[in-house]
Amino acid sequence: GTDHGKRIGCTVEYAQARMQARFGERPAELSWRRLEAIRELPAFLEAARGTGLRRWVAGLQDRSDSHSVEIALRERMRSTIREVAGWMPEPWRAAAMWTLHLVDLPALVHLARGDPPFPWMREDPVLQRYAAGDAEERHAALANEPELDFLAPAFRGAVAQAWIPGRVPAGSAVRDAWLRRWKSLWPGTGGEARASVERLVRCVERNLADLSVASAEHGAALRRIFGQQLRRLFRGSSLLPAAAFAYLAIAALDAERLRRELLLRSLFPQTASRS
Repeated sequence: GTDHGKRIGCTVEYAQARMQARFGERPAELSWRRLEAIRELPAFLEAARGTGLRRWVAGLQDRSDSHSVEIALRERMRSTIREVAGWMPEPWRAAAMWTLHLVDLPALVHLARGDPPFPWMREDPVLQRYAAGDAEERHAALANEPELDFLAPAFRGAVAQAWIPGRVPAGSAVRDAWLRRWKSLWPGTGGEARASVERLVRCVERNLADLSVASAEHGAALRRIFGQQLRRLFRGSSLLPAAAFAYLAIAALDAERLRRELLLRSLFPQTASRS
């Protein structure tokens, strides 16, 4: 009763304090601009280690290739999700852990559709089990994983929209199946707690729909707007579960931005500098 409520309350306050601290470490826009002006990967990494991105670039070396970058950032995002889930009140932990699948959703759809794995997928600690063997073995590995049953529409060929690396189309059958399962993991009590997460879902849905049809140039502006909306939701959802999910969405946007900058310098070092 009362003691349990106090324990939950303390957990919420602890989670909020930890997320606020991490949120405060994020690079300001000016810091991002300074990083983006650095052409060479070694200098970029050195500068990033002096910012709140140091956890994200830990383990990357001056000569890290694109495969190393891809795997390292995915692992860091997974680690961030596990960390935040551990801070949350117990009733919401399963829902937080379910978001781990979002890190790999586009890659899982790619494999479920029978497309050949990219080389880095065979090295990724999570994806390698689904990227090994021939097409039939890969299909069996995915189909026999109960937690991945939301991929069934991809097996049936029901993902009608073209897949863009790094993104699952808004409104796709796979993403909708993932979303239904995620909502089923929300605890049944706490009206305002659930309502706060519903508001976040609507924000994400709206922005993903816009991004799915945006040009690359327009997409950058839309991502900035998306980030602003998420930051407002994070600040406005203090002591509510939506704060944790908003924080994870913000972290994902930061990781996507960092990934682009790292890959640009790893793959095209001579063209990394942009006006």
